[in-house]
Amino acid sequence: MRHKHVAVLAATGLLLTAGCGGTPGNDKAPAPEAPATSSSPTAKRASYDPPHAFSRTDAVTLPKEAKAAASSLSGGGTSTVALHKTLAYVAGPVSLTAIDASTGETLRTARPGHPVLGADSEFQFENDVPAHPVISSGNTPLVAQAFLTEVPASGTTPARRLAEVVTMKADTGTPSDVIQIELPKWAQEKILEPEAAVVGSEGALAVVTVRTAKYEDHAVSYAIDLTHGTILWKKEVLATSLSGGSVVAIDRPGSSERQRALALNLTDGTTRWTAGLDGYQTRATAVGPRLIYVAGRDYEDGSRFAHLLDSRTGTTRTVFKDGYAGADCAYDAKSVVVCSGTLSEESASGFDATTGKLLWQLPDEDANRVAPEVTAVWHDLLYGTTDAGPVLLDARTGKDVEGSPAIAPLVVNGYTGIAEDHDRGGLVAYRAAG
Repeated sequence: MRHKHVAVLAATGLLLTAGCGGTPGNDKAPAPEAPATSSSPTAKRASYDPPHAFSRTDAVTLPKEAKAAASSLSGGGTSTVALHKTLAYVAGPVSLTAIDASTGETLRTARPGHPVLGADSEFQFENDVPAHPVISSGNTPLVAQAFLTEVPASGTTPARRLAEVVTMKADTGTPSDVIQIELPKWAQEKILEPEAAVVGSEGALAVVTVRTAKYEDHAVSYAIDLTHGTILWKKEVLATSLSGGSVVAIDRPGSSERQRALALNLTDGTTRWTAGLDGYQTRATAVGPRLIYVAGRDYEDGSRFAHLLDSRTGTTRTVFKDGYAGADCAYDAKSVVVCSGTLSEESASGFDATTGKLLWQLPDEDANRVAPEVTAVWHDLLYGTTDAGPVLLDARTGKDVEGSPAIAPLVVNGYTGIAEDHDRGGLVAYRAAG
């Protein structure tokens, strides 16, 4: 684990410390925990792109910190688990843990440098910001998780809160760094209970959002360089995700306020566009590198709206019917966006991830087909369930794919599917088998 000196960026006046904490000028984060011993390295496993089946043999129960999100359509986005090759990363209340998804062995655990605030509270933002590990791209990918911590009081120096971003090397699970961010005055108020989350990353850059919705509504977002431990910019907005070099955000955090979705340039924080949709209870999230899903209620008459916007310009690509204001949308990391679940009946639709063009939709009464409850989409394959059990659909056509995957994964990659197992009482990792 690297230890850095305090770095002040003159251009922005933002302060960030990496590997430091405690009393100003005398802070030092503890070294990461030593790796767990292992009798043998992880066996080589076959990868399937995408997997059509999973083996129930030797399934691995994940730690209790591994949780499914309230959303049914996560696809690896809103679970507290992220997959990288054969490793599973679990975001816990006080630590980030690397687990061998083949054996269930805990490989390494990384913690922030100070005690975590609210470690016993529910570990997830409501609706806006997922509490999950984020994996960066590049030759040396990193796994990042944010924590809201408190530096203890010392002498006449009062306690203060920080946002700490813990990173691990994605390929090995080796703890890499602890990046500490000084927070604004409102975040120091004891009556407020702020939360912190890494909401997305592109390359070595990531965005961290700190917000509170108890008693008062506040939000602040930071763009950070995970490799060098520096802050690029800070904005008083509620950032939710990243899309094609843009930070997707909502201008005001209060759900009853007049809100607009906007996009900021990831590298410098300048505003690229502001959507012309005045609403409240607004949701805005990236669904791939070219599209953003924005939904809410019209500020004037309270009617629901839901749009797919071009992430580069903010122009509308698709306008959904009223029911889709309650939908969840996810990108399959290749070519399709799937939206599922409405305020009325179960439904699912596929859209071209570049143009936003509708490709298919279910249910289809003429064809006597129902919509599945979608759990994940990955590389042109849709995973879900119907009354018949786990099912597969071609994500580009919506047509049934023969065979049963045995499970309906919430998180999936070429090696592993993570699904709920009510008999075991949690999330379970299943090996991809075809």
